[in-house]
Amino acid sequence: MSGFKKICTTTINGKRWIVGYGYTGKTNGKINDGLCDYEKRRIILQRRENGRKSTIIDVAVHELMHAFLVCLNEDAVNDFGELCGRVLPKLLAVDADK
Repeated sequence: MSGFKKICTTTINGKRWIVGYGYTGKTNGKINDGLCDYEKRRIILQRRENGRKSTIIDVAVHELMHAFLVCLNEDAVNDFGELCGRVLPKLLAVDADK
């Protein structure tokens, strides 16, 4: 995949996956925010944020959920990704020791 920039590797369900930024393809003429490629075991996130409805956290959680729990339907994955996108930035912005 041209233009793929590896950020990290991780183990999901006992298999090594690569996570990074790159071209995610299109659905209905619109560039996808993310892609879970089971065959190559890659999670690809769209770097460009212009026009994106979701945060990078939403998208990353969404694609990680696809890789980890392949049995979940798209609505459940979307809902959980959006929930994490709302809550995690707030948690990360607060110093828990104060």
